[in-house]
Amino acid sequence: MDNPIILSQWLPDRPYWSAEKFLREMEAYNNALDEVQKDLEQYDALLIVGGSGPIVDLVNNHRVHDLILSFYKKGKAIAAECYGVTCLAFARDLADRKSIIWGKHVTGHCKEYDYKDGTGFVGADINMGPPPYPLEYILQDATGPDGAYHGNFGKEISVIVDYPFITGRSTADSYTTGQKVVEVLDKGLRRYGW
Repeated sequence: MDNPIILSQWLPDRPYWSAEKFLREMEAYNNALDEVQKDLEQYDALLIVGGSGPIVDLVNNHRVHDLILSFYKKGKAIAAECYGVTCLAFARDLADRKSIIWGKHVTGHCKEYDYKDGTGFVGADINMGPPPYPLEYILQDATGPDGAYHGNFGKEISVIVDYPFITGRSTADSYTTGQKVVEVLDKGLRRYGW
C-alpha cells in the first residue's frame, strides 16, 4: 500500500476515435499494452472489489478494462465482486466488441438485492441513490446464450467459478470469493457453484 500502482501511469490512454493521427496513436497504444503484458508475469490474479464504488470509477474505465483484458490474454485468474463484476461485462476486445464473459457462468447483484434510494452509501454523508443499472440484466446479456447469469436469490452465498473468472454476488460473498481464488491458484479449481 505504500507504493500503489497508478493505472494512468501504467496503462496507456486509449486514443480518441476522431484524433488527427489516430492510426499512429493506435499503434503506440497497442505497443504500450504489449509492454504491460510483460509486467503481468509477476502477478497470479486480479481482484476487482465490489460495493457501490465500482459504479462510479471502475465500470466504464477503459484502463480498468485494458488491465482485465491483459490478465485475460495471459490466462490468469480474474475475480470480481458485486458491482465490480460489471467491469467484466464491459471489458471487450476492440476487434470484436464481444464481452470476455460471453459463454461463461457468472454471478452478481440480482434485482432482489438491488438497494433503493437512501440505502446505498459511498461515504458517511454521500447517498449513492439506487444503482443506475440492473446488473442482473447486463450480466445476462453479456454471457450470451451459451453462458449464464446465476443470481442465486435466497441463498446466503453466491460465488461462481468459470475459469478464468471467479465472481461473487455481493460484498457479503467476498470471503468465499477469496477462498475460491486460493483454490483456483493452489488447487487448480476451474468450476464451482453452478
